[in-house]
Amino acid sequence: MCADENLWRASDGEPLGQRTNSIRWLQKQVIRKAAQLRHDFASRAEWEVFRAKLRADLPGIIGVPDLPPLRDSLVRGAARVGDDVVCERVDVYADEDYAIPSFVFRPLQPPTGRMPGLVWNPGWPQSKWSRSYHQFASQMARKGFVVLILDHAPFGETAPYEYQGVNQVRMTLVMGMGHLLGISQLALRACETMRAGEYLRSRPDVNPERVAVGACARAARIHGCPPPWTNASAPPRRSAQRRPSPFTWAKWPTTWPTAIPHPSRSAS
Repeated sequence: MCADENLWRASDGEPLGQRTNSIRWLQKQVIRKAAQLRHDFASRAEWEVFRAKLRADLPGIIGVPDLPPLRDSLVRGAARVGDDVVCERVDVYADEDYAIPSFVFRPLQPPTGRMPGLVWNPGWPQSKWSRSYHQFASQMARKGFVVLILDHAPFGETAPYEYQGVNQVRMTLVMGMGHLLGISQLALRACETMRAGEYLRSRPDVNPERVAVGACARAARIHGCPPPWTNASAPPRRSAQRRPSPFTWAKWPTTWPTAIPHPSRSAS
């Protein structure tokens, strides 16, 4: 057998460089496990039974941390955005040692009654400082929404200044310490998103029955579509994400697959 044949057999038909690709190795294991999940359901009832078990099991599997009850969150300041929008800089309370740095955009002259809210999750490795997100949130505020854009660990203000711009270092530190505690980085993102939603619902200017979660890029896959472990760990509510999901029964509307939990309601 010639050397070329040995190399081809060792690579299983993939480029030889993939043989030493640790990311590809993990990806293939995830693909195999995902293939074992059920994807077809004969009825909505079957899907909801499957979803309920998934939501019950996954927070423990991926390590979603338990936070204490929400307390007052510090509003560090507010600034006008144009003539009709206000941006608040808010530390959303997580616990005694951590707050989630966030921007909250709202109309300067709010409409009569409480407004709908939106939690917007930046893509990886973006943060709340993205100008495109500011423009989006400002437009939503002009439509009568209260929009919260948060920094997910380890991006934005969630990491020390000396690590700014060094995403590999920040991610390594967060993931390394998280693994020691049994908290995955994806689970931490889910926890931060749920607390941000809880904060929005606590605001007197927000209708707690009309709070959604939205995202783009990689964040959309984590928090919305397709909803992996982090999305399934959240109790059912509504989402602003509108892409189809392999976890959603094909004959059932997929417009609202993601959830932000409501403290007054149990998961179903």
